[in-house]
Amino acid sequence: MSKPPTQRELSFPNGDDSSAAGIHRSEANLVPGAQTQPALDELLLDNRSSCARECWALVLGSQKAAQEVVALGRDVHHLSVPELEQIPHVGGSRAARIRAIVELSRHLVSVPLRRGQIIGSPQAVYDAWAPRLRQLHQEAFVAIYMDVKARIMLDKILFLGAIDQCPVAPADVLGPALRLGAPRIIVAHSHPSSGDPQPSKDDQHLTENLCRAASAVRVQIDDHVIIGDGRYFSFLEAGLMPRTPR
Repeated sequence: MSKPPTQRELSFPNGDDSSAAGIHRSEANLVPGAQTQPALDELLLDNRSSCARECWALVLGSQKAAQEVVALGRDVHHLSVPELEQIPHVGGSRAARIRAIVELSRHLVSVPLRRGQIIGSPQAVYDAWAPRLRQLHQEAFVAIYMDVKARIMLDKILFLGAIDQCPVAPADVLGPALRLGAPRIIVAHSHPSSGDPQPSKDDQHLTENLCRAASAVRVQIDDHVIIGDGRYFSFLEAGLMPRTPR
């Protein structure tokens, strides 16, 4: 197996080194490492947006039904057609349209990762996984296994936990890497309860433990991305990835 790059040598292909602190200049009000990425479904469900109400009114043919849908916000993601039918001014045909539009918007904003694709940035991780993890009510832990050139070999959900925690064992993360011969991994998990991607102490300890265990078997943890509500946090961009021995 080729020697993985050290953290000091590591950079994402096609990445922008100008945001080493993890802050894009246009979003300097965010915590370091946290980025925003508005999605189509989020814009449609923004109860502060007159555009959202107008769009729903056009689709549903009813201002009152549109107001009810937008007032629900992100809860619409998790409602079935029978549940939507119980909303005032919605009914059967409108419920089916709402469900179809929510699913379509989720499909349009999802950017699935392909085998052999190069991961160019934490943004690519967010774009691929945020729409899928948004459907879940519990924390999910994802691992992306790559070759030495950061080309994807496999990406999958490894664990599903409670709404605010997901127990992760380093051995379970590294096992597939050793079986695949993957020298590089990006891990990611969601924060569904708060929607805030700011890492907790447990998240920081997990990152340190994963990096330590990976180094022992000559595997590099490239980044740990936390996916929140329309935002993500990258340990790499924030300069918080633990250094590993050469």
